[in-house]
Amino acid sequence: MLSVFAISGLTSGFAAVLTLSRVMSASMKTLVSLELDSIAAVTIGGISLLGGRGSVIGAVIGVLIIGVINNGMSVLGTGPGQQGVIKGAIIIAAVAVDYLRRQRQTLG
Repeated sequence: MLSVFAISGLTSGFAAVLTLSRVMSASMKTLVSLELDSIAAVTIGGISLLGGRGSVIGAVIGVLIIGVINNGMSVLGTGPGQQGVIKGAIIIAAVAVDYLRRQRQTLG
């Protein structure tokens, strides 16, 4: 259990260094609304929000997909509010698909 926390701390420190090198400043507002991106990425990747299902490969694929979606929305010039609505709809759709898949496995 301790090793999980140590690895988590190490990877979050590495991510902080990468973010600082990219942004060239340290601010608490640098990563605002990134939690919505992370939830959307893992749900797209097939990780169940109800627990017990998912894989690292699926999470990586979900991160790549949400990155492409974010880039596409930026290129199209959508505002932050519209981006939040679109990502929320993606999360709702992914959770609905997961729920239906669980129901089918339970019944079948």
